[in-house]
Amino acid sequence: MQGASASDYFDQPEQHLTDEQRRWLRPLGPVRSRLRRLFIAINRRLMRLLFRFTVRGLDRLPAEGPLVIAPNHTSSLDGAALFAALDNATLDKTRWAGRRGAVLRHAVRRFFNRLAKTVPIERKASALAAAAAVLERDENLVWFPEGTRTIDGRLQELKPGVGLLMVRLGVPVAPVWLEGAYYALRPHTLRLRLGSPIEVRIGRPLAAADLDLDGLDDEQQVNRCIEELRQRLEALRDGQESSDGA
Repeated sequence: MQGASASDYFDQPEQHLTDEQRRWLRPLGPVRSRLRRLFIAINRRLMRLLFRFTVRGLDRLPAEGPLVIAPNHTSSLDGAALFAALDNATLDKTRWAGRRGAVLRHAVRRFFNRLAKTVPIERKASALAAAAAVLERDENLVWFPEGTRTIDGRLQELKPGVGLLMVRLGVPVAPVWLEGAYYALRPHTLRLRLGSPIEVRIGRPLAAADLDLDGLDDEQQVNRCIEELRQRLEALRDGQESSDGA
């Protein structure tokens, strides 16, 4: 739909979905559901066989959604690591936002992304409609707030989308730091460093309501949320526990 604003994407998200996104948002059938369970089990096993894989803070994720799960993005292993870290109950109600070109690149990617319950999005404002549609279904959404992988392992600038989701929809965001994935499989290479340590560090969810946003306009509120999320990610990166347990 031409000329749509950010408000339109949040107020009427279903109207801004593509036919393709609607198909990918449909529940999996019984055969795909069984294949998904097998895929999850094999992925968990491989991550623990190939790497020194650990998870910290899983109990911080709430039992009820919706929730945005916001990891740093360093490697093609990021999805596999997070998939291995989350428990079945959380995975059952979680979808993933993935760049359309990567999700649909070839048949094998399409197959596994469908089992993962990925939603293909473009890197533009209309992606917010897909995100809102997932969250309005009371499902969780994995959303990489940097938008793309880092090229040097460092945390990049966070895009405003995650802040808009926090402010406009009032959903909490759980910061997640993926430590070691960058070194285990660097971008633009196929060389795995087997036996490398990979740790998934999950922080306590952050909501816009937790912050003092009084007197701030919409843009300032979004920026405040993004800055706080960045601080939470940096604390997880450094292995620090903030006063509120993030």
